[in-house]
Amino acid sequence: VSVTPADVPKGRMQEIIIRLANELRVPPAEIQSVVETRQSRKDYSPFKPISVRSNVEREAVMRISERQLEMPGVQIGVESTRRYVEGTLIAHLIGYMGAIPAEDADRLEEAGYLLDDQIGAAGIEQAYERDLRGLPGKRSYQVEASGQEVGELQRQEAQPGHNLVMTLDLELQRDVTRILQEGLRHAPGGAAIVMD
Repeated sequence: VSVTPADVPKGRMQEIIIRLANELRVPPAEIQSVVETRQSRKDYSPFKPISVRSNVEREAVMRISERQLEMPGVQIGVESTRRYVEGTLIAHLIGYMGAIPAEDADRLEEAGYLLDDQIGAAGIEQAYERDLRGLPGKRSYQVEASGQEVGELQRQEAQPGHNLVMTLDLELQRDVTRILQEGLRHAPGGAAIVMD
């Protein structure tokens, strides 16, 4: 769920934030903080949507959709996410995705990233970011003064990134993880080294 400040009527931002917070079942201060943080960045533009909440439950999406006309400037969109089939088992190798750091925003925007994009922040996600990323799709459309879409002007389909095949022995990783957990029991941390 995102808010585009330029589409919010003058003087109604606080009202919209409160309505949106009610529909999302979160404190208004949580959304207000996200909006203010984004507005304080040097790359801020009132015409770019500010993502205020991700992984929104279906019921909340339905509530917001029903009240869309009461909340001008609020949009619901779909974003892709990574699905880690093995969970935390190989998280130390895979790494994770994170928000674009403010200090890298200009450079990454020139490379085609949007400010709300996720980027590989550690591990394989970071090392192979360009290969895994792909290219986002684009869509231009015509709208009425009320914001209602009336026609599509241009569409560019998204292109998926490349697959990455690793030679990690998952069974060995599972065994080492289990043995390490059993050996540590109450210890604060540890490491395992497996050599051939």
